[in-house]
Amino acid sequence: KEAYIKARGMGLALPLDAFTFDCSGPDIGVRFDRARIEDVGERWHLERRILGRDHRLALACPADAEPVTFAEYVPEAGDPNSVEPKRAAPFGQTSERTARR
Repeated sequence: KEAYIKARGMGLALPLDAFTFDCSGPDIGVRFDRARIEDVGERWHLERRILGRDHRLALACPADAEPVTFAEYVPEAGDPNSVEPKRAAPFGQTSERTARR
């Protein structure tokens, strides 16, 4: 909910009990109490990611925005200026690097 209200730019002026998320499937859905919030779920791209053992990310952005790519950049051994991109794991899964910690 925090990601959505920040994306809307309205903060707590949006009633938190006027919308709900469905995270049971591969895609996150959102439903609104249309009498209290004028919005439609199809307008939003919503994601959750595990960034590390202790870090999570929730993202809300307009569905018609540029596609979002998640990557972790890790310096290669011996060269702090050279980085190797690694994809962040979907929510509920851990990446190989996270699992080793």
